[in-house]
Amino acid sequence: MLRDYSQYYDIFNFHIYQKRDSVVEKTINYMKGRMRNYNVDKPMWITETATSIPNIICNNLGWQDDVAEDLIKRYARALGNDVEKVFWFAFVGLPTVEEDANGVKCNKPTNFLMGNLGWAFKNSQKYHQRLAYNAYKLMSSKLAGFTSVEKITDTQHKFIVNGKSVYVLWCDSESCSLPSEIIGTVKLTDYLGNEEIKNANQITLGESPVFVEEK
Repeated sequence: MLRDYSQYYDIFNFHIYQKRDSVVEKTINYMKGRMRNYNVDKPMWITETATSIPNIICNNLGWQDDVAEDLIKRYARALGNDVEKVFWFAFVGLPTVEEDANGVKCNKPTNFLMGNLGWAFKNSQKYHQRLAYNAYKLMSSKLAGFTSVEKITDTQHKFIVNGKSVYVLWCDSESCSLPSEIIGTVKLTDYLGNEEIKNANQITLGESPVFVEEK
């Protein structure tokens, strides 16, 4: 496809799963390398991505926080590394027994392990939101209509939204410094939508992503 047929398609798309969000950047860099090898210059779309949740940890609801955090990180990493569009897979899946007594046990493989945004039973009109649904909604509202994105570090991305800077930040190491341009009083929003007004020098970054913007 890359070597001989690039004139017949407009978009180069691929899928990214696995549990760790860091796989996103590694995969994108690999795909960029493959395109360079064959002089292909196409927009990149990730037409499927989600967090794979191993069976061993799905017997409680703590994985919902993992998926919600990972969702924001995956989008920031992808958009900050030249991906034009990202599609989360999937919107709905089956519940676990922890979510509903008639749900699926962890030892039975099913697509809910891929981090669906919510759950419902087949033919049911009732949709149950998971934490990832709220994280997706929050992220969409914060970054809607962004005109540019700059990768500062692997875990720090700056979006320009309506002419203002909105940062998506987290830390995968023991300590990370804020971008030097973030100073004074700012608004900090965690992945669950909790907001705080803080001075920049009071912010400590952790594994959970936060949005930082002007007050």
